[in-house]
Amino acid sequence: GRAHDKQGFSWIFLYDKFPKFVLGYLISSAVLTLLVVEGTANGDALPLAVKSMSKWWFSIAFCGIGISTNLANLYETARSTGVIKLYIVANTIDILLSFFFAWLMF
Repeated sequence: GRAHDKQGFSWIFLYDKFPKFVLGYLISSAVLTLLVVEGTANGDALPLAVKSMSKWWFSIAFCGIGISTNLANLYETARSTGVIKLYIVANTIDILLSFFFAWLMF
């Protein structure tokens, strides 16, 4: 009955569902805040190195997402759920409203 429907708080469930990149971001931010001493050679170089590495890791992640994307499946899902029709309707409304407000202004 009702006793089985209600579950208690679980740290394991929270850990499984929590996005791990947030932890990485917080740890990186804390380390950089503690290690960077402005005005020193290392303090000036570290943010530049982190910025450069950030671009590389973003590129690698972007390629990884692209490699694992099944475009045929994505298209079929979009077509069967009506997302494409919604996109066309929303963009048509947006264009018409833009033309109308441009006509009012100019």
